[in-house]
Amino acid sequence: MPLLLEGPVKLIIAIVIVITSIILGRVFGTFTQKILLELEIQRIFKRLKIPVEELAGTIIKYAIYIAGIIFALSRLGLGTQIINITLLIILAIIALEIILSIKDSAGNMVAGFSIYKKKYFKLGDEVTINNIVGSVEKINLFETKLRTKEGFYIVPNSLMLKECLKVKELR
Repeated sequence: MPLLLEGPVKLIIAIVIVITSIILGRVFGTFTQKILLELEIQRIFKRLKIPVEELAGTIIKYAIYIAGIIFALSRLGLGTQIINITLLIILAIIALEIILSIKDSAGNMVAGFSIYKKKYFKLGDEVTINNIVGSVEKINLFETKLRTKEGFYIVPNSLMLKECLKVKELR
């Protein structure tokens, strides 16, 4: 192959690799989610309150994206230092996305620990929060279940501590 055509051919091959990895990442990510839904894997992790199927599918999808980008960069003849820097940037973006996706759960979990430790209210207490009056039916690490005249309300524990909460203890 003439030396003049070698650069554009490498670029086209790299673009095809990236596009293929995007397609494969989406397909295998969705496939992983569907398989895990069929296996009802969420029942095993129901106490975590984390969508395991979605998380696993996203991890598979991004792993394929990263592999495709690294392979495309190597086909372009870039040095390993550039590939390593690119990989670190991609991993930092993924870590940031994971942190942002679990920030609400982490806040609710910390609030749940605080509710357990300081015993702000207990089962059976009547609480008022945001003009909702109900009796505490269940408290877990992430949320509190209130029974009202209209039915049940599930209130995140972080909201139970952030909002003005009125507690009427049952004796």
